[in-house]
Amino acid sequence: RVELAARAPVVSSAQGRIAWWGTTFALDKTWPSVPSGAFFIITQFPASSGSPVIAYELRSSGALELVVRGSGFSDRRAVIMPSVPRSEWHSIKMKVVWSSSSTGEVVVWVNGVLAATITGANLYAGQETAVYLK
Repeated sequence: RVELAARAPVVSSAQGRIAWWGTTFALDKTWPSVPSGAFFIITQFPASSGSPVIAYELRSSGALELVVRGSGFSDRRAVIMPSVPRSEWHSIKMKVVWSSSSTGEVVVWVNGVLAATITGANLYAGQETAVYLK
């Protein structure tokens, strides 16, 4: 297990603020399969408590899902890669309009192609500035 956590001011999650984030990743050919019913979190944006407001989850189906959470909304999910080929580099670019209300938006591109747009809250009320990259 390897983790890198970056705390503010790396992620500024103030209401209405637009933020851009990008990364590249590769899963080695020896990366284990995800057990049935489980998932691996590739990266996440947790708040000070509760589930992460944005997460990239590798599912047992082999799909990579974007998961967005926030005040008053159930989990919203979008498959951004139906499968993740091993030993290949993949690029993710994300635009976030931070909000604890319906005005929030998360837009994701994978390898330069629009993969998902999820609208609605992407912050928990009272934790609007507590999001960090992990």
